[in-house]
Amino acid sequence: MRTIKIFLVAILSCGLLYPCAQADEPKVLNNLVTELVNLKSISAKPAYQEISFTNPREGWVFVSASIRLEKDDVVAISIDAGKDDAVLKYQSGDAGTKETMRLLSAGEHKLRIWFPEKPESAELGLRNLIIRAVPAMVYCAHPTVALGGYGVYDFKFLEKDVLPNINTIIGGGSLQYQDLQKQWEERGGQWFLEHAIPSTAHRWKEADPTLPFPDLRTPLTADSIYDYWTQSLGFTNPYLDGVYASIEAQLALPQCMMAL
Repeated sequence: MRTIKIFLVAILSCGLLYPCAQADEPKVLNNLVTELVNLKSISAKPAYQEISFTNPREGWVFVSASIRLEKDDVVAISIDAGKDDAVLKYQSGDAGTKETMRLLSAGEHKLRIWFPEKPESAELGLRNLIIRAVPAMVYCAHPTVALGGYGVYDFKFLEKDVLPNINTIIGGGSLQYQDLQKQWEERGGQWFLEHAIPSTAHRWKEADPTLPFPDLRTPLTADSIYDYWTQSLGFTNPYLDGVYASIEAQLALPQCMMAL
């Protein structure tokens, strides 16, 4: 479901397992993170296994697991889906530990694991399987050009240290970034269009008619603002998940709140 989100002040940058194993009681680690599963080791027998866990609310879930593979062994892990829709896939030569995040509904889910039927190594198994409920971790904004001639913070720059540690991007919705938006969606992330509040955008477009903002009816009403947001690329681009807007000093516009 696509959404419109409003920040009041500013946006910050930033076979079964014995059978179908049930995780221990959730463990609150801090005010943002709850640990749902922490298993030190899982044998590769049987070849297909499930682990049930409960997401305490609709929101992001982090999954991490380690494994060491021999030769042609392949291990796949999915959430509530088939092997072809694995969220983690391990092959010989891959990094031993992999991580991912997925946006899940509240309630019970199943982590599904496929080991090879005849593994090359008798010691094959998962280690340190961790599942945690985590908050939205946001990078704002893409694309960004650094000050002082330090270059562009593009996906190549962000890939090593930023993208693996976030689940949400706020930034441009231009179709020129659609390949990147599609890649991010396939990784399980969300991408929101950073959008101006209508009154601000209206003033900007009056000054420069070439700006790519949708036409906005005046006077401003809740209906015209709703149409303005929902006709933007945040809702018409199939790889975007909605709109983020900072209202800052625009709190005097009750029409914006009514539009929600």
